[in-house]
Amino acid sequence: MLGYVYDRPEIIAPFVASLIPDCHGRGLPKASAAIGVIDSDGRLIAGLVYHGYQPEAGVIEISGAALPGKYWMTRETLRQMYG
Repeated sequence: MLGYVYDRPEIIAPFVASLIPDCHGRGLPKASAAIGVIDSDGRLIAGLVYHGYQPEAGVIEISGAALPGKYWMTRETLRQMYG
């Protein structure tokens, strides 16, 4: 069973950046919001970071990453991601 952690960008953004090779040493842009995906033991296994919000254009960017081999991109995660 997966769980979700909201608005902890100070934890989730560095976790996601550490899993994206092009972010090493740079990190991600300042996050507007973040969702962490945790496993049944409460470990962070994936994250989604929302950044680059441009209200006048109605867009926001999402960067996401997960530990290799972890089952996390479920229908419920997609619902959470776009909700």
